[in-house]
Amino acid sequence: MKHGVFVAPFGHLADPHRLMDLGRAVEESGWDGLFLW
Repeated sequence: MKHGVFVAPFGHLADPHRLMDLGRAVEESGWDGLFLW
């Protein structure tokens, strides 16, 4: 089974730089993907 992180790109997550940082953290933590709602 694979697991991913889903986020809604609104508010502070609308900033592309924050999404890149979050994507790196998700990947380093072993999650299988980061998906935008």
